[in-house]
Amino acid sequence: MAFSITAACIDCWACVDVCPNTAIAESDAGFVIDARRCTECVGDFAEPQCAAICPVECAIVDELGCALNPPGSLSGLPLPPPMTLRRNVQTSPAERSNFSGRMFKLLRQNVQTSPAERSNFLGKTFRPLQRAVIRKP
Repeated sequence: MAFSITAACIDCWACVDVCPNTAIAESDAGFVIDARRCTECVGDFAEPQCAAICPVECAIVDELGCALNPPGSLSGLPLPPPMTLRRNVQTSPAERSNFSGRMFKLLRQNVQTSPAERSNFLGKTFRPLQRAVIRKP
């Protein structure tokens, strides 16, 4: 039951002074937490004091490697969206048609227009197509 300090530590010394068990010490690589002394402040405080005062996200982790101050917890900035892999696959005409139909539907739902404006837009867009395809005898 002990924490560890990662390379993200900026050596600010804040955690050294607040540790009730003096489990944090300076070493050649920065600071280290003595596992024999660290009690994670259980019984002394509601939350670990080293993590409560640490100004850096992901600088102190538990035995499972989970950050006590995860990304975004101190700064309040939202996490960037995870990267998604794009498929490098050629789409068929049916897939493209389905995609354009869905996009048109989304645009139609999200644009605030009057019925007259929508009718005018649709008329200008589809009337030339109707003339080209449907010929009256």
